[in-house]
Amino acid sequence: SKFSEILTGSIWSLSARVSATGLTLITNMIIARLYGAHVLGILAMVQTFLMFTTIITTQGTNVSILRLMPEHITKYSATSAFKIYRKIQLFISSISILTSFILFSFSNFIASVFFSKPHLSFYLALASWFVVFRSLMELNTQAVRGLRLIRVFALMQIMPSGCAVLALIILSLLHVGQNSAIYAHLASFVLTTLIGVWVMNHSFKQMMQPNDIIKASRLYGILKISTPMLFASCMQFIIANTGIILLGIFRSVEEVGYYALAVSISSLGSIILTSINSM
Repeated sequence: SKFSEILTGSIWSLSARVSATGLTLITNMIIARLYGAHVLGILAMVQTFLMFTTIITTQGTNVSILRLMPEHITKYSATSAFKIYRKIQLFISSISILTSFILFSFSNFIASVFFSKPHLSFYLALASWFVVFRSLMELNTQAVRGLRLIRVFALMQIMPSGCAVLALIILSLLHVGQNSAIYAHLASFVLTTLIGVWVMNHSFKQMMQPNDIIKASRLYGILKISTPMLFASCMQFIIANTGIILLGIFRSVEEVGYYALAVSISSLGSIILTSINSM
């Protein structure tokens, strides 16, 4: 009813994206200074690997939940919306765990045959066990928007980058080694996911009532709505990450690192637009 809500939310989203981008640049600077372009390239390929895997495991539900949750809250009740959220959460968890086993088993094949870089097999195998955390983090980050928790949404955008910077600094001080950047990146998913799950459960508990009307929804119906979002996400991923994928196949890891950092800097101009679109 008031445009001020959109304006205020956009300011929060913009502030969060600026902060997250700044923290990401700080992380890349630390990695480049301490560990070099080689580690930065490995991190970029691990990020791309997890990003694509997450698109498959979420099946577009991280987008469709923005329609389903508000719809059930308005037409039925908060409990009905929570049932939708929990069903999607269990579905994503199950498919992510299965995907982790498959990726772990074929990590050496992907590294050696697809990327022609056998030394990447360790990193891909390690990253495969964090697919479930990356998927649930993406779901929770979008789900809080469905509850209009704009400040929480802003915090969820900052947390992965903030946790990665903090973990990287700690691991670097402990002299863990050149894999500190990878470990810090993966650890940020775990912490952000746990906080996101707690926020969603706590928020729903405050909204739910004993006499709430519950509308049963089949998983097939949810996926039918989500599938177009899956195809759209895949196309967006291909457009945004073709450079890293092709360089990862044909060029050295160091060149991937240079390219990833250049892309990160060049994307600064789109922060304002993406922040408004988030609202």
